[in-house]
Amino acid sequence: MIMQDKYKVKFGDQSVIVEVEKIGGDDPVIVTPPPIDTSGFKIGCNLFPWTPLRLLDSIGMKWARCYCSSGWIWQPGGLAVQPMHQAETQENHGTDEMLLKAKGLGINTLLCIHQTPEWFRNTGRGDGNNDYAPIKSGAKRDDPASFSDYAAFLFQVAARYGRVNHPDNFLRVDTTPRWSGDILNEKKTGMDLLTHMEPWNEEKWWKKGTTENEAYIEPETMAALMSACYDGHEGKLGAAVGIKTADPSMQVVMPGLSDFDMAYSVKMDVWFTVNRKDRSWPCDILNYHHYSNTGNKKGQIPAQWHSEGACLPKDDANFQAVKELVTPKGKKVWVTEFGADKVAPSMMLAKGFGAKSNEQFQAEIIIESIKAYKAAGVDGVFVFAGPDDYGAADGGQFETCGIWSSEVTGYKPFQSAIDLKAYLAAPKHQIESAKHYKKSDNHGMIKAGAGKRPFKNN
Repeated sequence: MIMQDKYKVKFGDQSVIVEVEKIGGDDPVIVTPPPIDTSGFKIGCNLFPWTPLRLLDSIGMKWARCYCSSGWIWQPGGLAVQPMHQAETQENHGTDEMLLKAKGLGINTLLCIHQTPEWFRNTGRGDGNNDYAPIKSGAKRDDPASFSDYAAFLFQVAARYGRVNHPDNFLRVDTTPRWSGDILNEKKTGMDLLTHMEPWNEEKWWKKGTTENEAYIEPETMAALMSACYDGHEGKLGAAVGIKTADPSMQVVMPGLSDFDMAYSVKMDVWFTVNRKDRSWPCDILNYHHYSNTGNKKGQIPAQWHSEGACLPKDDANFQAVKELVTPKGKKVWVTEFGADKVAPSMMLAKGFGAKSNEQFQAEIIIESIKAYKAAGVDGVFVFAGPDDYGAADGGQFETCGIWSSEVTGYKPFQSAIDLKAYLAAPKHQIESAKHYKKSDNHGMIKAGAGKRPFKNN
């Protein structure tokens, strides 16, 4: 017997009516959650489930963006989160453990779930995950229904870690043991450990026209993915599909898009206008990635970086484009990747000069970028990355972006971590504003201006 009930969920000063389609079983238990703390400018860093959260705590950092490949926690039977099916370490045996630690330290986690499990869409890779769009082979890429399985998986994540309790028959966990005597996953719901989720990571424009072409996410494909993952394409995909369907208070962060590609965003806007009845962007927070480089030019997509060209925002000729992204009414903007490498070879090397070392210049770039993004109206920023990559000693693109050294070298703080600790401890971060946009003596700077609004205010 199928029944549809309505429940009022209150969070903060708002009440939301949740329609739950029930197939037998007991009534859902709806909890009254505490208000979401969204005040203040957010500063965090990128990390993985095995990154020690004590590092963030040691410098007073209260936000983390955690990459989580879907195949690590999603198996054919449902969630495989505690223990994780893949990527389990001594630091964290599962995402339950990781999020409990984070909450205990007062750290807010943005869980960035990305990639597609090989069991779901086989490409022949041996590591269990791939970058292909999370749809079945041959499925229509701009149809939200093609993303139903992935959006149903995200419903399960939100149902487990969000603030709403769901009946047992709604929950799906995979109890397939990895080996004899393995600890099996158990059903849990309403754990109140997660308030922000990002349903993918980057459009991967660099895959376009390659043998991995399906890894490129077209604007229309990204729009369909977002609509499915946000609220099951306005409820059309079923009762247990979409993040907001599981927990209306969960903040959905748009998959981080590379650079400030206005044309890409406009195409997404058209899709939402045509295909969603509410004609709005199915996310709570807009999200972009941007790395300042002396090779950047205004409006140039993709960017043409100079070798060893990491620079301050004032020397980045495309930095001002961020001001065009903070105009959509009711949508906050986050920049969840920015930073610079410390060791050559790298296009994003923060090459020191005079008496200033690479490490010191990286620290300056990070602090000045934070100030400039805050002044531009961005609501939150996340440094890439927490610790250096395992192979950081040999340099390489994005391998030495860390504010701490790698695990193999003991997670030693670099100058950037030291400066961030001092900055985060300062009253209200002592943010300076417009003077960070003054013209540079070296490379010139585009005059600040709001520019044309790329999105509609719906």
